[in-house]
Amino acid sequence: MKYSDGFWMNKSGYDVNYATQIYEVKATDNSITVYATNQWIGNRGMTLGGPVLEITFTSTLADSIKVTIEHYKGAVKKGPDFTLYEDTNFKPVINEKDEYWELVSNKTSVRI
Repeated sequence: MKYSDGFWMNKSGYDVNYATQIYEVKATDNSITVYATNQWIGNRGMTLGGPVLEITFTSTLADSIKVTIEHYKGAVKKGPDFTLYEDTNFKPVINEKDEYWELVSNKTSVRI
């Protein structure tokens, strides 16, 4: 679905919220989940003013990184769905550094 009118303008009737600030980061054995807000958060009360996007980075196959962005996750199955061919034995390397998180999948990596 296209939300833009050209490169810079949003289509009429659409309100698009972009991730602006990382609010929290959680890591598991095979993924990094980032909670990002659409505005700068100076105090806890400011978390009520807009959406929070849940951005998950994972890798289930060498040299590939899967990115999932969710808002209003809910329980309804939305589709369209298609089969992903994943290697259940593959584990990416996750590194926590002072200034960033990194997910490494063989020769491919993402830094957050």
